[in-house]
Amino acid sequence: MGWIVGPLIGGALIFGADLGDQMAMAKPYIFVGAAVLMVCILLSFMKLPEIVPQSDAPVRDDAAGKSSIWAYKHLKWAILAQFMYVGAQTGIFSFFINYVTELDPAISNLSASRLLSFGGMGLFFVGRLSSGIVMKWFRPAHLLAWFGALAAVCMVVVILSLGRISLYALYLSFFFMSMMYPTIFALGVRGLGPHTKKASSYIVMSTVGGAVFPVLMGYLGEGSIAMGFLLPLVGFLVIGGFAWSERNK
Repeated sequence: MGWIVGPLIGGALIFGADLGDQMAMAKPYIFVGAAVLMVCILLSFMKLPEIVPQSDAPVRDDAAGKSSIWAYKHLKWAILAQFMYVGAQTGIFSFFINYVTELDPAISNLSASRLLSFGGMGLFFVGRLSSGIVMKWFRPAHLLAWFGALAAVCMVVVILSLGRISLYALYLSFFFMSMMYPTIFALGVRGLGPHTKKASSYIVMSTVGGAVFPVLMGYLGEGSIAMGFLLPLVGFLVIGGFAWSERNK
C-alpha cells in the first residue's frame, strides 16, 4: 500500500503547500529519512539468521564445472535486465507528472500526483498481487516475456502522445512492471548453488540504473518529455529478451 500512499502524501505536501512555504520540497524527505532511521534502529536490535545455501538445491544443467559466477550467461543477462528495469521504473515514476501535465495542460500537478497514486501505483499494486497467483499456471519466464513485450508496446503509445489513449498506456505500464523485479532476480540466481549469495549481490547492485535513467530521460525529453520514454522502451525490450532466453530452462 506504500506505493499508493507515498505519491499521495508527497503530492499533497509539495503541490498542496502554500506558495510561501519554503519547506514544501523538504518535508517528504524529512519524513522518509525519519522512517528509514526508525527501521535502522529496529534492525540494530534484531538478530538476523545466516542464510546457508542447501547442498541439495537443484543446479542448472549448464552449471557443471563453472567456478566463476561470470561463466553463467543467464546471470549477466539478469544483471543487465535488472539495471534496465529499475532504470525504466524510476524514470517512469519520476516523469509521470511531467508527462501528464504536458499531455493535458488542464491537469494540475496536484491532480497528476493523485493520478500517479491511484492510477499508476494502484495498478502496480494489483499487478504485483495478481501475477503471483497467475504464476501457478504460467512459467515465470513466459509471463515476464509477455509483460516485457506489452510494457514496450505501452511505451510506444506513450511516445506517440495520442492523448487519453497514451495516458491509459502509461497507467498499464505500471501493471506490467509490477512483477519484473522479483522475477528477474529469481531467474538470475536460479540454479547457481553456492554462487547464489554473491550473484544476488551483483543483481542488487545493478539497481544503479535508477540513478542513470532519469538523467538521460530528462536530457532526451528536454524538447518533449514523451521522447524520454524511449529509454524505458529499450529497457523493456531487453527484459523481454532475457525472459525469452530463459523460457525453456
